[in-house]
Amino acid sequence: MKVLHIDIPDGVITYEAIRLSETGGVLEAAEKIIGLLTAFELQFEKRPRLSAREVKQGLTLFKADKLCELTKLLFFKPASNKSLLRDQWEANTSNTGRGFVVSPTFRSEPVSMPVMHTGPVTRSWSKLTVGKDLPTITPGTRKTLGAISNHQYVDETSLWKARKGFGMFSANKYDELECIKWFHETASEKKTFGGGAVVYTSGNHVQYGFLTGNLDVYADFKGDKPPEIQCDRLVIECKGTTGDMVGHFFTKTQQTKDGFPYAEVKPKHLYVFQVQTYMYILNAVAKMAKSALMKKAAMVLRHYNPSGQPQQDFWLSLVDSDMQTQRDIDKLRLFLQTHVLACYIAVLRQLFVKE
Repeated sequence: MKVLHIDIPDGVITYEAIRLSETGGVLEAAEKIIGLLTAFELQFEKRPRLSAREVKQGLTLFKADKLCELTKLLFFKPASNKSLLRDQWEANTSNTGRGFVVSPTFRSEPVSMPVMHTGPVTRSWSKLTVGKDLPTITPGTRKTLGAISNHQYVDETSLWKARKGFGMFSANKYDELECIKWFHETASEKKTFGGGAVVYTSGNHVQYGFLTGNLDVYADFKGDKPPEIQCDRLVIECKGTTGDMVGHFFTKTQQTKDGFPYAEVKPKHLYVFQVQTYMYILNAVAKMAKSALMKKAAMVLRHYNPSGQPQQDFWLSLVDSDMQTQRDIDKLRLFLQTHVLACYIAVLRQLFVKE
């Protein structure tokens, strides 16, 4: 993996995964992937991660015992430029001096593979480095309350002029900021969710093993815990729609909860699994720090209307941390780091041999 410059998370490679790479079921799945690589239908993913939005798909494959499909989802992607991949194969078979070479089987049979590199780092392949597999969160970018309060909402009717019949809400580069503004103003007005004693950050990167994601908004409450969530921090996920998600993902209840217009979300939707993954990783971080666990996350759901009426059509949904889902995500994380990684190692073993 060092020779191929594959960016594997720290601490996930273990002797258990290497041992499993030589077992029957894993080798059988690896053979299927080799077949797709020789047909140039797949190419290697340089930074294999399972995004929070892909967790529902990953859980479905895990529960159906689809090892091959789960390995493809994490470590590979559909092949794009097949001629370029063939050129890479030819470069790999003609060059030496990297500690590894293409196996005899695939020196004459073209196979999709990334460029092999050499250098002091890649030459240290002979020793396995076993690190610590720890959940992490980056600080993110702070959003000042002054900037939030002073921001003016974009005229939503202008976002419908670019294309007839479907809004260009994605063109509103301030969408996330306006979701925070609405949440903060409503919370302050109703004296809920911490009111004004809160720090908002965005772009916090979370990772645990192969699971990863970027938080839209991370609220850190200063002072007393808001009684609505009983926690120091809150994930706020922002979703915008021109209406296609109404009914499909959430239903406007026409009721209020804690002073917010409240919406019910479908608990089995992939966006809910995305938020559950965020809570799973953040609670793993909290356990290390021996701090309070996150019991709820919030979704700010924005409905863009072609007439611009009502303006600022925002809704709130609270997602409870579901213990069974959290356990399922934990099982998936461990499976990715054992059997799925083992399948990937088995593929590499067939493609490359020590020089």
